[in-house]
Amino acid sequence: MAVQSISHYRVLEKLGEGGMGVVYRALDLRLDRQVALKVIGGETMANPDRKNRFVQEARAASALNHPNIVTIYEIDSADVEGKMVDFIAMEYVRGRTLQNLIPRKKLKPSDVLKYAVQIADALGAAHAAGIVHRDVKPANLMVTDAGQVKILDFGLAKLTERFGSEHEKALTETLAGEAGPTTEEGKVFGTVAYMSPEQAEGHRLDARSDIFSFGSVLYEMATGQKAFQGASKISTLASVIHQEPTPPREIAGQVSPELERIILICLRKDKTRRFQHMQDLRVLLQQLKDEFDAGKLPLIAPVSAPATARSLRWIVPGLALALAAGAAYWLLRPAPDGSPVLDRLTWDDGLTADPSLSPDGRMLAYSSDRAGERNLDIWVQQLAGGASSRLTTNRSDDTTPDFSPDGANIAFQSDRDGGGIYTIPTVGGQERLIARRGNNPRYSPDGSQVAYWTGEPADVYGKLFVVSTNGSGQPVELQPEFVLARYPVWTPDGKHILFEGRRKKAASALETDWFVTPLDGGPAVQTGASAVLQSHGLFLYLGPGGWRGDRLLFSARAGATRSLYEIAISPSTFRVSGVPHRLTLGTGVDAEPYTRADGRIVFASLDFQSNLWTIPIAAARAAGAGPIERLSQGSRDDNPSVSGDGSNVVFVKSRPGNHEIWLKDIRSGRETALTDSRWDAFAPVMAADGSKAAYALSPTRGGKTAIHVVPLGALPGSSVPELVCEDCGPPTSWSQDGSRVLYVYGEPPRVGLLNVATRQKTALAAFSRGPLRSPQFSPDGRWIAAVGDRIYLIPFRNDQAPGEKEWIPLTDGAAVEEQPHWSPDGTLVYFYSRRDGFGCLWAQRFDPASGKTSGAPVDVSHFHSSRLSMSSLPLARLGICVSRDKLILNLVEVTGGIWSLAERPH
Repeated sequence: MAVQSISHYRVLEKLGEGGMGVVYRALDLRLDRQVALKVIGGETMANPDRKNRFVQEARAASALNHPNIVTIYEIDSADVEGKMVDFIAMEYVRGRTLQNLIPRKKLKPSDVLKYAVQIADALGAAHAAGIVHRDVKPANLMVTDAGQVKILDFGLAKLTERFGSEHEKALTETLAGEAGPTTEEGKVFGTVAYMSPEQAEGHRLDARSDIFSFGSVLYEMATGQKAFQGASKISTLASVIHQEPTPPREIAGQVSPELERIILICLRKDKTRRFQHMQDLRVLLQQLKDEFDAGKLPLIAPVSAPATARSLRWIVPGLALALAAGAAYWLLRPAPDGSPVLDRLTWDDGLTADPSLSPDGRMLAYSSDRAGERNLDIWVQQLAGGASSRLTTNRSDDTTPDFSPDGANIAFQSDRDGGGIYTIPTVGGQERLIARRGNNPRYSPDGSQVAYWTGEPADVYGKLFVVSTNGSGQPVELQPEFVLARYPVWTPDGKHILFEGRRKKAASALETDWFVTPLDGGPAVQTGASAVLQSHGLFLYLGPGGWRGDRLLFSARAGATRSLYEIAISPSTFRVSGVPHRLTLGTGVDAEPYTRADGRIVFASLDFQSNLWTIPIAAARAAGAGPIERLSQGSRDDNPSVSGDGSNVVFVKSRPGNHEIWLKDIRSGRETALTDSRWDAFAPVMAADGSKAAYALSPTRGGKTAIHVVPLGALPGSSVPELVCEDCGPPTSWSQDGSRVLYVYGEPPRVGLLNVATRQKTALAAFSRGPLRSPQFSPDGRWIAAVGDRIYLIPFRNDQAPGEKEWIPLTDGAAVEEQPHWSPDGTLVYFYSRRDGFGCLWAQRFDPASGKTSGAPVDVSHFHSSRLSMSSLPLARLGICVSRDKLILNLVEVTGGIWSLAERPH
């Protein structure tokens, strides 16, 4: 008997049936929309543990919000003809699967790239959310009539994997069955022809398994044939594990060499030599597609064509494109001419960083959270092999190790007890404090002193010190007239220190450069590195990494990537000159380079993901009322601002080359772009009633920063932004009635007030001892919270603010504190603080009527893990906002490992 209805869904027709259950087209009687209804097989859900895991995975998949991923609407159970069944209601997509599109003939090159970019983008978004599909195949890829790809069955594939209790038994059962396109439930974990070798062998899976499967799909789209096939499932599986696929151009001569190279890298058996991140692969495919669409890179390159200058004209630029756009480290393997050799030294899934080499080059020290205790410890390992040794066990972060010249000791920075510089024997033993506070210790060449700096890595202020390694005497500050001095590196002769700095008289933070200071306190010499690098399109990332003879090693940003470079420097004048030489070609963040005299380099390859998170709160309470939850899945989402009722949030979504303002409906998860991608926009601020948002556009060449206001009506994205000020500064807060906007302008920063209707600007407040930033209106409009050398509450009456004598200190200024935000009733001020040694959320109670604080600040939420933190953000990107029921902030997730680079000298 045919099923007529399931819960509040009327079944219209049966669409298909597979190992996991039956799929119907149905009508949602409540919302009057068509859905795809997947009814899960009874055997699948018979085990309660299986069912619980299934619900967890499906809910995780339902949180994905991406145009190329089928949306999951509901997960539930219902009585059908006296029997309880479990089902998933999901978006109904009209179209055909790639499985039905490909067999007729191979796809056109334009369609191959169009579909590949969409699939890669969707899988990249899922991987960023911690979800691996595990069954990427043409049957799970729907293509609409408009050419949009939709990925099906997220969550179900992972469910299939977890059901398999014994891999060998499951594999045998699967191979004994009939070949087919469906995923064999509870048996082999995926579809044989598209699974990765590690999947076939039952190993732990990660995103790189999806990359292999994606390569198989890409191969089939380009050639019309499967990459791995055999007369039986056993022979197909053997092909997946042991055989290399036939090069695509030998099957379809019109496959370009660039696309073939991408496919074959995806299909490498060793997962460490594939593309490591799907978003990197997406960038490479997108650039290849852009070149093809523009007619600059024809995808017609028959393999039989002679290698004339005409054909090489396209091959060489294509290879250059592959390297520049995203071909990562495996494209730099050893070459006969002695080209760079890159080797991965650590293989942890979490965060391993801050590498340092021993003087003899035999040992590597670094910080890592591999112990699973949510903090970083100092570890040492022999490069020739052998187990790693954990040197520190404190629950605070221990970072940036540096070997002494004799290799007997390691200096490191620790967040324990307010922070400090410590030393410890390389073989383990008693830790010893040699300086309070401090970052990035570096031993002098003779081992008698350690240079370090104090301040916040995300801030623009810092002080440079040296201290004796035996703990005697007080630290000596170098170049005290510098407002910023950090990341010290000793010159080889031990008589000078190279550092990143900015003088007090500098007009702006853009005048940061490298300087060299003598130890005797003489004047510092400016190297000119900043100007030279900017002339080549490079921007410094942190400080210098070390000397390589007459060259400096460093990390710099070019476009969306950060790579290692070196540049010539005069040992006598300390002036930088020449053209920077690029050493690595990664697609993420190659940073923290460290080198020894023999020229070998170690560095950290890091991945940063900045997302929005929410903390449920009671309206007038400081303590969080629930666990922290992820709100966005982008690679870089910053600067949130929420409506008073907590239903919508505006934020900055950054992509390579531009920064846009987006609006997110928190209830539905829908996201809408508010600004044009041709312009860089930042600092969005939503009015309390959610009716509009103000934002800034990047300064013009004349240094002017414009403020725009965009209405947020029933159709977000359809409103035209209005220019309300041509020369203001980033907006920070709306008045409660939505008539005025606070903004920050000038150098040092001060606070201005803009009447949006009249366009009148008022210079409102300035701080005599430095910048004044992050001003925020109180809900009653009687106070402004702002940050100077501490957080102040400034009385506000009749569009005027009094002088500093009437300001009320909210905090004591003993720690870095930023981003004050009021509770909806105005009795609490939430803020970011480093008062416990970490970047965490705190709150101070305040009576707006009497103008008095009460009690000590209380902790709201702690972020002591280096993997997920507020501390990794530059203060300009840090965002906190408060509504009546939730607090929203952005946090950075950092992962990465250590690599080594050996290169022939210049």
